[in-house]
Amino acid sequence: MMNKTLSIIGLLAFAGAASAQTGSANDMYVFGDGSSQVYQVTLAGAEVTNARTGSHFALSADTLGISPYRATWGGVNNNFFIGGFGGLTEIDGNTGAFVKQIGSGGALDVQISQTGTTLYRGDGLGVGEYDINTGARIRTLTTGVGAQGNTLMKARGNSLYVSGWNSNVVIKVDQTTGAQDMSFGTVTMPFMCQALETDSFGNLYASALYEGGAVSGVWKYDPASGTWSMFARASDAPNGTGNYPYGPHGFTFGPDGNLYVAHASGGVEKYNGITGAYVGQVWFVNDKLTDVQFKPVPAPGAFALLGLAGVAGLRRRR
Repeated sequence: MMNKTLSIIGLLAFAGAASAQTGSANDMYVFGDGSSQVYQVTLAGAEVTNARTGSHFALSADTLGISPYRATWGGVNNNFFIGGFGGLTEIDGNTGAFVKQIGSGGALDVQISQTGTTLYRGDGLGVGEYDINTGARIRTLTTGVGAQGNTLMKARGNSLYVSGWNSNVVIKVDQTTGAQDMSFGTVTMPFMCQALETDSFGNLYASALYEGGAVSGVWKYDPASGTWSMFARASDAPNGTGNYPYGPHGFTFGPDGNLYVAHASGGVEKYNGITGAYVGQVWFVNDKLTDVQFKPVPAPGAFALLGLAGVAGLRRRR
């Protein structure tokens, strides 16, 4: 009976710990290359003050001044893993405090593996797999695209889309074997890639920055025709033409289904997640922004169901 009681308490404690975070569950986290800082911002456009720092969510001392490029959230401890020109840093997902550095050298992008216990980062050999807990390098998943830490990635199920910073090709590899998916092939982009992302339907997107004009923005890939089309045009946002720096680095789809794009000029711009129509600027800061991320929020009742399932399981074992 004691073990059953402790199991129920453990389930409840897990539910409470998993749902705990500073601010709103829908807040966005914005990453600045120019300052090496991380900002926590509400969807209404107000920055959340971190009680630990007295200002931003994470300071340059927390990120180790790596000039963040792209980030992801999750893993064993639900922390932020930030890839940058100066390395890859893990910070606490609730406090923003420095946890550890993983690997050495530049790593512009990072993705949590399908197991949640390892991660992929760009390194000098291509895409390396690293142990989340120890930071030890396990193996080279794949080589070629985006060597010397400049690899860009997006995990989707057991697949990993791989490109390179300012590269115009993207491939798809198996996260377990590293083998290239030849049915996807080597897809050419009509622009130089800055970031890769997928939506909830599995559609693939990539951002273009430096070409400017009619090219700068977030593009969507159509696998049926093998073609790319402009989805969210940079020049629809404030300050003009879409020429650098008025264009996108990292981007993501928010909890409301809209597309949020971090522009190098300092704005977080919102586009309709279905049509790509420009909605408006959510927030602006005098910093070179490179990414915007959200923490995935469990579906309502998910932990309650988990708790009930655990209790039911205990009852069956009586």
